[in-house]
Amino acid sequence: MATSDQPDGWIQEGEITKNELIGEAGQLDAYNIIKSFGQCFDSGIVLLATKKSSQKSGCSFLAVRKYNLEDCRKEICRFLKEIWLMKNLNHENLLACIDSFVIRHSLCIVTPLVDYGSALDLIQTHFINGFPEIVIAGILRDVLQALVYLHSKGYIHRSVKASHILISSKGQVLLTGLRDAYCLVEKGRWQTAVFDYPIDAEQNFCWLSPEVLQQNLRGYCEKSDIYSLGITACELANGIAPFVDLPSTQLLINKLNGPPPQIWDCTTVPTPEHRIILPNQPADSGVFDGVTACSNIDARLEAAYQRTFSRSFHRFTMLCVQLDPGLRPGSTQLLKHPFIQSIRKGSIANWLECLTCIPTIGKNAELESAAYSIPDDEEDQHFSEDSMTWDFYD
Repeated sequence: MATSDQPDGWIQEGEITKNELIGEAGQLDAYNIIKSFGQCFDSGIVLLATKKSSQKSGCSFLAVRKYNLEDCRKEICRFLKEIWLMKNLNHENLLACIDSFVIRHSLCIVTPLVDYGSALDLIQTHFINGFPEIVIAGILRDVLQALVYLHSKGYIHRSVKASHILISSKGQVLLTGLRDAYCLVEKGRWQTAVFDYPIDAEQNFCWLSPEVLQQNLRGYCEKSDIYSLGITACELANGIAPFVDLPSTQLLINKLNGPPPQIWDCTTVPTPEHRIILPNQPADSGVFDGVTACSNIDARLEAAYQRTFSRSFHRFTMLCVQLDPGLRPGSTQLLKHPFIQSIRKGSIANWLECLTCIPTIGKNAELESAAYSIPDDEEDQHFSEDSMTWDFYD
């Protein structure tokens, strides 16, 4: 296996133990639980909370993710890994873990509240045909900054997608999903290629790079995250991820042999009179990327035909989804791309204006009953399906 010298600033995971990462149940007393506002991975629930010590000085909302450990026994080691990374990695564009503890049969992970939820939430509720370009540029710039940091510390994220990108009303973008991260450094040596197949690969087929899915002797490196970033760019622009309706075998064939995915606008979709999509039959043009009639393709294409994305956005996306990882730029190089640089010429307010009409998760929370308590495990199943979902790991 090819290796190189130990990287500067890398973080060695070492042996992760439960006692070092997870506190006692008594720590719950430090929080005022306000309400439940959604669900996350493995039927976990997300609770809105404040820290009691901060109530007099001003309310700062927190999110408490609660998981039933009886239902997640196989995930415990991955929970510990995620908590360790969230506590030890320190970057303004990575979601941090403030606290973690066990109460009864449940693990609770406390993080800052990111009050617009995930990019996927916003797509599903307010931007069904995709975000405006200026919003996408702002989001991808911050995700790239998180990836530059992760890669410099010797980690591949392996799960970059819209549901793992959280957005706040202050314009802060945070990357989460570190449970799938993989360390490139082994015994103090940087590996130029790794061969580990992600446990959650099936849930991430659309976003994973061809070299990860191939599982061949060449392995993959941190540039697999760049491919995932390109797929995420398509997801943010089109309102749906490429390949989403394809079975896994056909998906891999299309990734290896088909045209690369594209962002949809009047330059890439057919004119209405030339648009022919057969029900449940993916097109082979590289434009539709396995998105079929069940994905409301006609409405999406009509919306796409009415807009024009910049040439620099098209070029940025095409660079990211190159089949050969050697042709993809690194995360540091992509930060210098004209598409990303364009957002630097304006302020956060320029793209945040597009989101100002969207209600935040914590809005009017101070008027909610402060007597809410963490429900027993039996009660977890009774939350309203209509409540806002903060989708962390689906």
